[in-house]
Amino acid sequence: MKTLYVLLYSYSNKRHFIKTLYNNTSILILAVLIVFFTTDTFLYSQNINLDDDSISDNPTFVKRVYSDLGVAAKTSLSDLKYMYTSPARINKKYALWLSGILAFGGMLYAYDQDIYEAIYKNKNHKFYKPIQDTGEFLEPLGYMGFTNKFIFGSLFIGYIFKNELIVNISADLLESFFIGSFGKSTTMLLVGREGPMIENGPRSFKFYEGRSFPSGHSTAIMQLASVLSHHIDYMPFKVAAYSGATTVLLQRMTSNHHWPSDVYTGAVYGWVVSHALLKLKKNRRVKLIPAALDGGNGTGLLITYKF
Repeated sequence: MKTLYVLLYSYSNKRHFIKTLYNNTSILILAVLIVFFTTDTFLYSQNINLDDDSISDNPTFVKRVYSDLGVAAKTSLSDLKYMYTSPARINKKYALWLSGILAFGGMLYAYDQDIYEAIYKNKNHKFYKPIQDTGEFLEPLGYMGFTNKFIFGSLFIGYIFKNELIVNISADLLESFFIGSFGKSTTMLLVGREGPMIENGPRSFKFYEGRSFPSGHSTAIMQLASVLSHHIDYMPFKVAAYSGATTVLLQRMTSNHHWPSDVYTGAVYGWVVSHALLKLKKNRRVKLIPAALDGGNGTGLLITYKF
């Protein structure tokens, strides 16, 4: 009966499901089609054979894209497995951090109604209004169906103009979104928390129906701020990125969509996923190679870093 209920409910909400699926999948399909169609055209016009060893030492745009697609598919799945099995490898230091994060989240949950009402009541205050307006302006960036179009576009532009920074930022954002979406979507469906807009209070839960916990916008906007700040190591930019993200977090409450603990959990989850992924990639680039020193009279380690 539970299975039948879920299927019937899914059917009754198929419009929402189809819209979500379209926003998150159609862009990926379109990007892949663009890559492959332009690849065929480019190969034909340039008379390039990907199996030709004579060009193996001089990678073309097409070969780079094909190679990166293959590597991305393998590493993304590997990183996905690593990220979601990492709690089994947690040490005492990170266990203490996790305890603190959960404790603060629990406190927010206990006072969700009071905090929400205080923020919502003052949303039109003259000092808060600029923050509210900024959050409203930046809010679409927290919606992956909107943001993904620009990320795929920037990735394509980065390949065309051979800009490694743009390629790396775009690729890291896409992988971070990909990995984060599994935990976020699963938790959202299983917890089924209803948002303030339903007006049933912060303790209202309906399995597979509520969409409030965690806040998806909060997850995505923190991933965006984290990845951009990692690659653009300039303090004024970092401050601006995280300040902009904070205005979106506040907007999710003043717009009547989420409780404070929803926003907090989504933001922390997004930051942790992107931060851990970037750290994993950084460690992957560092290699230790045994080397002979002083004409073979000694041995040592050669440290290399792949940019």
